[in-house]
Amino acid sequence: KNSEAQIVEEIIAKKNEDTIYINSFTSVFQEESSRLTYVTKENFSDSVLHFRNLHTTGKKDSTLKNFYFNMGGYKGKTIIESNLVEKGSNVETYGATLLANREFLDTDIQIIHGAGNTESKLLMKVVAKDKSHNVFTGNLNIPKSSEKVIATQLSKNLILNKTARAEAIPKLEVFAHDVRCSHGASVGEIREEEMFYLLSRGLTEEEARFLVVEGFLCEILDKLPDSERGSIQTYINEKLFQNGKIY
Repeated sequence: KNSEAQIVEEIIAKKNEDTIYINSFTSVFQEESSRLTYVTKENFSDSVLHFRNLHTTGKKDSTLKNFYFNMGGYKGKTIIESNLVEKGSNVETYGATLLANREFLDTDIQIIHGAGNTESKLLMKVVAKDKSHNVFTGNLNIPKSSEKVIATQLSKNLILNKTARAEAIPKLEVFAHDVRCSHGASVGEIREEEMFYLLSRGLTEEEARFLVVEGFLCEILDKLPDSERGSIQTYINEKLFQNGKIY
């Protein structure tokens, strides 16, 4: 109770001639009025099959800031489930994924408001290039007994090549009446007007595209603890410039 902590979990798997298999499972239980910042960083090569399960439970007036960053892997499935079981509990979930080559990731995030007077926020951003494919499903569940809930869900996807794919599937199961809920999803490419503006200021096409991607992700990066932002930025730079190109 009344404690505060920051936990960083980092999983790294470099390229290997053989396929690497990773299956990680984490459970987080928060007592009353506890405050936790939880950061997961996955840095995988395209020879990794990976599965990720994260389950969290928050009691009265607990606060969780949950960050999830994935930098590829051959094929992967991520399941994040957050349960708000007592009034006053709050969870904010922020995620960013960068995929390249033929990488595939299926992310499923579920937030269950098991009590009234709880609040959740979900923001997921994806950058996909080459022939990669991302699927995101956001599940928001508010049973009939959970009144006065505030919940938002937003998924934004940026495609760097026409051969890349991104799918966003929002799901809301709202049975209570006195709630405030919103959701949104978008999939798009870098706009010609953005490129024209940056190129007219003397930037190369490579520099312009990088700035657009960096601006797209900064909404999440700005929320990170200062101690973690540098390493995440390094991961992003390495991923974007695979083979020397951002395309």
